[in-house]
Amino acid sequence: MIRTRLGLPKELIGAAVFLASDASELVTGHTVMCDDGYLAV
Repeated sequence: MIRTRLGLPKELIGAAVFLASDASELVTGHTVMCDDGYLAV
C-alpha cells in the first residue's frame, strides 16, 4: 500500500523559486510534478 500525504508549502519553495528565476527562462508549457517521486514508481 502506498501512503500519500499533502505536501507542505515549505516543500514546494524550491520549484517556485526555480520557476520565478532566470534559470527557467526556456521552460514553457511543462507540468512540474512536486510529488516526492510518487509518479516514478
